[in-house]
Amino acid sequence: MELSVLDFRDYKAYLHEVLKKSKSRGHGMRSQIAKALGCNVAYISQILNKSANFSLEQAESLNQFLGHPKNECHYFLLLVQFARAGSFDLQQRLKEQIDDHFKKRLLLKNGSI
Repeated sequence: MELSVLDFRDYKAYLHEVLKKSKSRGHGMRSQIAKALGCNVAYISQILNKSANFSLEQAESLNQFLGHPKNECHYFLLLVQFARAGSFDLQQRLKEQIDDHFKKRLLLKNGSI
């Protein structure tokens, strides 16, 4: 089964899986990501260890680096926006959108649509 961001509700959990399933099990890939985003590897580690978040610009660059198709690009950006949301109301609005995407994905997987 191919790994898809559409199966996740947290972009960091998704990225951990991407690293884990990479050929090198993540070794060197953090450096490649850092280079693609124009930042240092320590910053990538901070993000993956939950103390920081990507900017939307960095998330878009990561979309390109990971080769996400259009629907996954949109969803990945949505997950990053949710992680960055600074108010409860914004979190709730974004969570509704994430839940809608997730429900549609489950329906497609189960052949209900």
